[in-house]
Amino acid sequence: MARPGGVVAAWEVDDASWLCCPAHPAWARIMEALQALSLQDGQDCFIGRRLVGLMRAAGLVDVKQEVSVAEWPVGHPRRMQPIQFMENIRERAVARGFFSDVELTDLLAALKRHLEDPETVQLSPVRFRVWGHKPV
Repeated sequence: MARPGGVVAAWEVDDASWLCCPAHPAWARIMEALQALSLQDGQDCFIGRRLVGLMRAAGLVDVKQEVSVAEWPVGHPRRMQPIQFMENIRERAVARGFFSDVELTDLLAALKRHLEDPETVQLSPVRFRVWGHKPV
């Protein structure tokens, strides 16, 4: 809770720009499952774009935002994040019927090969930095 005149700030991501080019079927299947599982678990993969409105609805004034997207080239520590995220929730993804265990293993291997290719461009999720002031 901020005092009157204080600043409230948030930094969230939004999956809108998280993509690889050329497109790949393994990327599409894994990202679709990650987003669906997040939603089932009460998380919003697209909340970044709503932060300004949420802060204004909370009564903050002078709400501002900075938005950025980065390229994650081969060797970047976040390049393999979709694979890592899926490995973290693998049991849930299989138990909820998104994939069989064998199918997921094959998809993850195909995606790893695609992301290791220096010709594959990967963009990060959109990063939203939003801040506003509590009225005096």
